[in-house]
Amino acid sequence: MEKSTLFGKFPLHWDSAKYRLVLDFKFSRDYKVLIRISILLMVSFFPGITILLRYFSNKLQLFGHFEDHVPHDVICAYVIAFVAFVILFFIFLIVILSWNKYTSAEMERSFIVFQRLSKVCPRQENGAHITIRLIKVAKFVIQFDFKFSLIFASVCIPFNLDPMYYVLLEMKLTPNNMTNLVFRTVLFALSWTEVCRLIAIPICLVLWTINVARREMFMWGNMARRSNLGGHFYYRQIAILYTLRRRPTTFVLSFIVITGFIYEVLLNYATIVMFGVFPISVYWTLPYIAIVVRIIVTQVVDIAAQTYEDFDATLKFMRRKCFGKKSYMFRKLRGSQNLGLCIYLGTSPYLIKNSLKIDYRTSVLYYTVSLLTH
Repeated sequence: MEKSTLFGKFPLHWDSAKYRLVLDFKFSRDYKVLIRISILLMVSFFPGITILLRYFSNKLQLFGHFEDHVPHDVICAYVIAFVAFVILFFIFLIVILSWNKYTSAEMERSFIVFQRLSKVCPRQENGAHITIRLIKVAKFVIQFDFKFSLIFASVCIPFNLDPMYYVLLEMKLTPNNMTNLVFRTVLFALSWTEVCRLIAIPICLVLWTINVARREMFMWGNMARRSNLGGHFYYRQIAILYTLRRRPTTFVLSFIVITGFIYEVLLNYATIVMFGVFPISVYWTLPYIAIVVRIIVTQVVDIAAQTYEDFDATLKFMRRKCFGKKSYMFRKLRGSQNLGLCIYLGTSPYLIKNSLKIDYRTSVLYYTVSLLTH
């Protein structure tokens, strides 16, 4: 991604000497990022916020009435874009704040255990096919991000969804003549390239997390099937990793599931209640966003639940291989806990099992109906 001139290298960038993703706040290393972020703020963010503030000021009659020539569906699109932008900003902020304290150290610990497991697993048993599939997904995401700003501009500019269109109208200029059209397209596409990068980096980090979790379980499971002694030895090493991972992972998973649950219930409610209220050009986004939220949350829960199932199945298999229930290895395996991932439901953490997916869907349906009936 960094080989492209479209994308910057601030604050996260790939260090070719260390072969690591590094957090670095040196502006001099890549000043082009600051230029593109400045263009984003001047071309899209501040004009869009001004349009929204003026619209809500007129609606609530807070100040004198401003001239309002922005269509209602454009206002709705700006509200949705603003909410999405705020969520993206906080996700990236969490990544940055936790990088030096937790994320980079976790990467190093995982890499060490991964190397140890790889040394004793044959190539056909080390889960390389899992990484190959995820690399294909990551390449698709990055290749799509290269083109996304241009695709986004080609959709927004013809329908006058960019804030610069209304800025030019305020300046008594013709926004749709050839010069201003090219000007709007170039600035809009250029300003959104860094937003595409902010989307790509968290997605790639999520894919890395999936890769680590799935391959650790795959290699450990194959090793445990060959030898209880080797399986228990590496279980203890993985247990150290999961003990360190448990607290931050529990908070992250709880935040994702709770936030996704609230958004899905509200979007389902809005899909039913707002039919005929919003213009169809905006209304159709509500069910699609609800579907995307559901897919994301259910996939996160599914991966976490699969981790629990893998631990449970492997520990049960190792116990069955023991010669007797009074043997030393059986007693050690019986005392080995399932290291599955947890989620806060109330004040106590609970292991994420497959049943949570059913409970989640049932709760979404129940609270959506409750909102409608009240």
